[in-house]
Amino acid sequence: MTLRKQLSMTLICSLCFVLLVTMGAALPRILPRSVADMPPITVHGLLYPDETIYIRSFGFSVGEPVTMSVDGVQLGVATARRALYIINNDLGYIDAPVTLPSTTTPGIHTAQTVGQTTGRVANGTFTVKSD
Repeated sequence: MTLRKQLSMTLICSLCFVLLVTMGAALPRILPRSVADMPPITVHGLLYPDETIYIRSFGFSVGEPVTMSVDGVQLGVATARRALYIINNDLGYIDAPVTLPSTTTPGIHTAQTVGQTTGRVANGTFTVKSD
């Protein structure tokens, strides 16, 4: 009985799709974005001392090593991956975890990424919270 219901739903969905297309309905599309439309660097995650944060940055070469620093202290290196839905898909991005040192004080801090091949530098600020 379950297979019969699945086939019925598949048939109904297929017929609706064909009907919409023949009536001229526009299909949804995911439009590519340019790197200029994206923030140079963002930081997200648990923004507390001794916690893991994620640094996201765009515009590197695919496969390029990228160093990640907070307040001038290097916390890690990530390899740039291919960025999907970007107009120039030769560009890569990172979205990598690093752990904030336990000595990080609450307040505004600066994150920086540096591409080791392209030399591309991106900076951004984030706020470390306290309890």
